[in-house]
Amino acid sequence: MSTVQADPIFDSFGLLPQATFGGTDIPNDAVAASTQFVDSGVVITLGLTATPRFSAAPAVTNDGQGRFFAEAGNGPVGSDNESTAQWNFGFYIEVDDPTGGKSLDDYDITLFYDFDPGQDTPTTVMGRFLIDEGAALDPSEPTVSQGSQNLTFGFLENGFTPPITGAPQTVVPPTGSITTFDVDAFGEYSFAISVARPGDLFPLESVQIEVQTIPEPTGAAVLALGGLGLMTRRLRCDQR
Repeated sequence: MSTVQADPIFDSFGLLPQATFGGTDIPNDAVAASTQFVDSGVVITLGLTATPRFSAAPAVTNDGQGRFFAEAGNGPVGSDNESTAQWNFGFYIEVDDPTGGKSLDDYDITLFYDFDPGQDTPTTVMGRFLIDEGAALDPSEPTVSQGSQNLTFGFLENGFTPPITGAPQTVVPPTGSITTFDVDAFGEYSFAISVARPGDLFPLESVQIEVQTIPEPTGAAVLALGGLGLMTRRLRCDQR
């Protein structure tokens, strides 16, 4: 994985039907996905997406090229989402071995997340989910890890170590100059997944997306669009 985030990386963009992102009714039709065949028949599938956090949240759009666009800001005052961003990032990781011999634990798997709204944040200072160390692992599903997270969640800022003596930290927070997420900031946030064999310097497979946070349309902009629509209708009437 490059130490600097640049353009999105994926093999395909669209529906990833097997992905639920750990919930229900979470859209899976705009997913940047990468697939690799390794180790004599093992199939590694990675997916990343961005979606609205709650049903009434503004739509998250995309350019079909791994870039997503989400409105900055919090959820509605007084709601359960009052202190969260209006969008989530979702991830999907699968290690499919027809022989049943390989699982997530057999690879070094890292999910990178970004608090810095500036462009090209180095992965060396981004936050990290160490999937193979237990983050987001379900013992009942040793070959699949998936979830939907919000950058305002406290464990992403503070890190997480399982309550097991001697266990490694499985969520390592960002270490750059920006170590908290500002829901009101406009900018670019990068997310990536890297899978490697233990001890290898280069990944077997990776996937990467960007989420650009944008302002809510202003009242003036809405009125201007409405006025433009009225003007168009008037011109059409005058032409009859």
